[in-house]
Amino acid sequence: MAGPLPLIILPLAMTPVVYCLGRWPAAASLLASVTALVTASLCLHLPLNNPVYVLGRELTLDYPGQGVIAFIFITAAILFFCAWLTSQGPAFDPPPGAGSAQKRRQAALNPDTAFIPFGLAILGLLSGVVTMRLFLFAALLLEITAIVAVFAIQSSQSRGYAGLGSTQAGLKYLTMTALALPCFLIAAWLFELHARYPHDTTLAGPTVILLASGFAILLGAVPFQVWLSAVAVSSPTVMAFLIGTVHPVLFWLMISLFQRHPWLMADTRAL
Repeated sequence: MAGPLPLIILPLAMTPVVYCLGRWPAAASLLASVTALVTASLCLHLPLNNPVYVLGRELTLDYPGQGVIAFIFITAAILFFCAWLTSQGPAFDPPPGAGSAQKRRQAALNPDTAFIPFGLAILGLLSGVVTMRLFLFAALLLEITAIVAVFAIQSSQSRGYAGLGSTQAGLKYLTMTALALPCFLIAAWLFELHARYPHDTTLAGPTVILLASGFAILLGAVPFQVWLSAVAVSSPTVMAFLIGTVHPVLFWLMISLFQRHPWLMADTRAL
């Protein structure tokens, strides 16, 4: 049995196909929406708790994870369709001084739909985050997701907004995600340390602080909200996509960690 692997492979495999259809926004949006809906339907019909191992790492789909994956794919399908609807507006004006090649490219690739192939890649990576049992590799997949999100932010910019702004917004998002990664890596090391010394209650405090810091940065909680306004202004469609897909996965991952590691509740700051 393939387990949850189709939920990862299908959107990733369709990413280059949708990218090649970038000059036809209607076709790209329709194909991406259909891919997301088919993957959501497949997720609801896959057997639960049927683990599969990739390079020795376990991936499995449980009931809460099934609901989260189905939700983000259905949300993405709606956003892909809405992106095509908004692309029917006035054409995007290239920045002053742009060459003829850049003008032709901007005429062919609408900023509202240019992010769609990257969105499919993000969905595939998020499926890997949800199904990955080892937190360390789930954190690494989140970092790869952030890198792909930077390309999505740069490819889809607000009409009339300077291209440099989208680059800066993408770098801000990547920088904040990079700051969260060390917190998760150290927390993963503390998880392994607790497995060796299960009676050591002093590990709960620093682990909770690291997890709270990492998730606060990724979710854009105050005072780590610097990337929210930048991305919302430069790429509002991508901002809606990130809030609708990445954030639910982050909330699910945070809750599942405390469920799988009840010893964290020994620290009263966990709640």
